[in-house]
Amino acid sequence: PAALPAMTAPAAITVACGGVPAASTLSFSNGLTGGCLISGTSNPSTFSTTPGRCGGTVTQTWTATDACGRTVASVSRVITVSPAAAAVFVNVPGNTTPTLCGVAPLPSSLSYSNGLTGNCAISGTVMSVITGGNTINCGIYTETWTFTDPCGRGVITHVRTITVPCCQGCTYTQGAYGSAGGNHCNGDGTTSVSLVQIQRALQNVGGSFTFGSTATNRYWKIYTADAANIMGEMLPGGGNSQIFAQRAGGGTYAQTNTWNVAPLQVGGQNSGKIKNTLFAQTLTLFLSLNFNTSNGFNLAGIPLSDNMITRASTSCGPNGVPTGTPETFVIPHSVILFLNSSNVDAYPTTIAGLFKLANDVLGGVVTNVNIGDVATAVDVINNAFDECRFLVGTTPYIASGKIGPSVDQSPAVEVTAHPNPFTDRIVFTIKSNISGSAAFDLYGLLGEKVTTLYQGFIEKGAVKTLVYEVPSGSRKTMVYRLRIDQELVTGKVIYPN
Repeated sequence: PAALPAMTAPAAITVACGGVPAASTLSFSNGLTGGCLISGTSNPSTFSTTPGRCGGTVTQTWTATDACGRTVASVSRVITVSPAAAAVFVNVPGNTTPTLCGVAPLPSSLSYSNGLTGNCAISGTVMSVITGGNTINCGIYTETWTFTDPCGRGVITHVRTITVPCCQGCTYTQGAYGSAGGNHCNGDGTTSVSLVQIQRALQNVGGSFTFGSTATNRYWKIYTADAANIMGEMLPGGGNSQIFAQRAGGGTYAQTNTWNVAPLQVGGQNSGKIKNTLFAQTLTLFLSLNFNTSNGFNLAGIPLSDNMITRASTSCGPNGVPTGTPETFVIPHSVILFLNSSNVDAYPTTIAGLFKLANDVLGGVVTNVNIGDVATAVDVINNAFDECRFLVGTTPYIASGKIGPSVDQSPAVEVTAHPNPFTDRIVFTIKSNISGSAAFDLYGLLGEKVTTLYQGFIEKGAVKTLVYEVPSGSRKTMVYRLRIDQELVTGKVIYPN
């Protein structure tokens, strides 16, 4: 027989991940001519196990049989496969300051990817680690995501800060606003006297404010020019809480013939003094809410509970920290029930919601809540945050009026979310050991409201399921807040980016 043919292997090559060439054939020949020539083409090449995303080597081998049935010597080459590109974090979030005070951030997921597919893909999600903050669930938190490269090329991290506002408010009592002496904190470490604070509050709302309701003709209007009269005459006030008297055009301090609207004392040593506790307390709260709209305090957004525990601040301004003995302030339960059961957007269970309620009660807009309880609630807030204090905790409402832990140590309310992380659908399961008016809301991480999933009554022992088919435009990590009377449960549902 003619000489055995031979094949020559191609040179070794280096390719990118996923770049191993397809199977191919090689020509073989014994180099002779005429009837002694034996030539042809090999079988398609075969490969050893192809390296994955971390690269390596693969051997490509060709075999052939000649026309005489003899096996042509197999040949091979080594292909060096480079590792896939390293992964990076995708759509990384930046530093943020939520609008909700006193809610510590929860860990969230962050996606990583090298942008490749198949065996070369390095992708997935990792959960963050939260550090920082303080014992009252506020301050500067650091959120860190860490991913270790599976190919031994090190670690990638992304870090952001979440500056959670403390539930810190700065109020003053009627006596403070009604007296020319004494200093009030401006929120930046400086102080001003009562008259300046009152003037600033009115200037910050455009120079005037209307208490009550013009729709019912039960209202009282104050102006910047009234600041000295508010300090020297109107406050401190007292007397029975009552809605404003009805009068076309309302009432003002400059028109003594309208003083019956508030009412104000006419004549005598206390002429001009408010004779309506609800009005006096609501005016006082208005001044605290508006004397400095950029003071860093979060008075308007502070959530309300039946029993609020506050502590004094070490200093005037947002750089203070809680100090001293915690004090408990009790808000009438009827007011909390009203705020929880009313439309959440109209009367949120916050100090801003309480102020709106008090104003609407004065105007006769709201008549189904006890007016004395509303006046007491506003008075409680004016004292609970007097001279700048922190909300450091709450305790549950007890029907007997006593404040303390329940004998039953099981959670009053439990919420679970499935799946979490979610894609386009979330199922919330609520297990309640109490009865009461409930509101279940979803918020974005910056405090923007996404939706209200439920508003109504929940019975003790009930297990309630809420299904949220998440619209494409709302698919993001969200905070849920369930409030049943005095109980507040919060949590986070994760949407992987």
